[in-house]
Amino acid sequence: MGYTISEKIMARASGNEHVHADDILWVDIDRAMMDDVLGPRLEIDDRLREMGVDVWDPDKVVIISDHYTPPANLHQANIVKFTREWAKEHGISRYYEFAGPCHQVMVEHGHVLPGSVVVGTDSHTCTYGALAAFATGVGSTEMAGVLATGQTWMKVPQTIRVIWNGELPERVMAKDISLKTIGAVGHSGATYKTLEYAGDTIQRMMMDERLCLTNMAVEAGAKAGIVGYDDVTAEYLARFGVSERYDHLNSDPDAVFCAEYAFKAGELAPQVACPHEVDHVCEAAEQGTDSSGLHRLLHRRPLSRPENGGGASAGPENRPGPPAFGVARLPGNLQSVPAGGHSGGSGRGRGYGAGFQLRRLPGDSLRHPGRRRGVHFHHQPELHRPDGEQDQQRLSGFAGHGGRLGADGPYHGPQGNLRRAL
Repeated sequence: MGYTISEKIMARASGNEHVHADDILWVDIDRAMMDDVLGPRLEIDDRLREMGVDVWDPDKVVIISDHYTPPANLHQANIVKFTREWAKEHGISRYYEFAGPCHQVMVEHGHVLPGSVVVGTDSHTCTYGALAAFATGVGSTEMAGVLATGQTWMKVPQTIRVIWNGELPERVMAKDISLKTIGAVGHSGATYKTLEYAGDTIQRMMMDERLCLTNMAVEAGAKAGIVGYDDVTAEYLARFGVSERYDHLNSDPDAVFCAEYAFKAGELAPQVACPHEVDHVCEAAEQGTDSSGLHRLLHRRPLSRPENGGGASAGPENRPGPPAFGVARLPGNLQSVPAGGHSGGSGRGRGYGAGFQLRRLPGDSLRHPGRRRGVHFHHQPELHRPDGEQDQQRLSGFAGHGGRLGADGPYHGPQGNLRRAL
């Protein structure tokens, strides 16, 4: 009986020659990633002090301040300051600040290798599986144990194999594959399992597209998302001077999967996840065009500047696509303008979050004069009230997981804070 990629990685990390799904093992951690939100300030620093131990191997730890950079208020600034000083105190040289979203930093700075076991204090740590690694998110308490010992226990996950074959139609992309897969598997259908993507469609994808697939594996409840090693992986790693081959990191032909899904890429249309579950997925065309947010989803009209987001749409090589966050039908007509700039329409400016300013205009549709339908977000460093003064209201983490700007107005930040967006 053959082995899946996950079983092969778990065997190496646990020092066993053979392991199988559902085995419970102690595994060595190759890389531990923390961000500023769920990093040293929560549990980790206190627990290490209580145990009287230091970080087991500072060279295997990466800390990335990304959620609160730039900080929107003094509280966030103090968190970043604490994180920076903690990294220095514990000899962690791989500390990043203002470098971008943590998952992009991890892969684009060569901190993930095929076959490695990576844990991180963010649910989308599973992103790194695009490099044929086993990567998963953990909580702060478990991360404290990892930092103290360099190990954690894991159950070897069963693997769901998702096979995509054929050529994708024009303007259909990796995000659509992710959504279609999640719709089929269900939002909890892959709980404590690995979602393994395979097929000739996946083989033709560049690394940024594969990162999109594995990034969203957790939306189906998966412990990990993974893509097998091939020439695309090798070429991506070559930029970091990695020449070693990892061709064994593919599932064996006789490996056992707990489930398999097969899709024809040529039949795939643009997908959209509708309220109120991520697996409520349907074709965008089924939703009509009465909202220009959905109109953009239908026509895949690109933004005029890079998106400020670290989710499944991020990556410099991505083809033009939809916003990283959904836009529901909004009251009135909104248009963004630079801070202190002129919109070309009536209404008063109002800022939403660090870096975004929207302007309400008369009418029922959403537009950007002279460009394209939809809501355009202009990045700016400050938050302003309608009277032009700096606002003390905080709308932090707009690009964070679960951030929404909806018809009823509430904004849901990454820590559960509800703010009025309109």
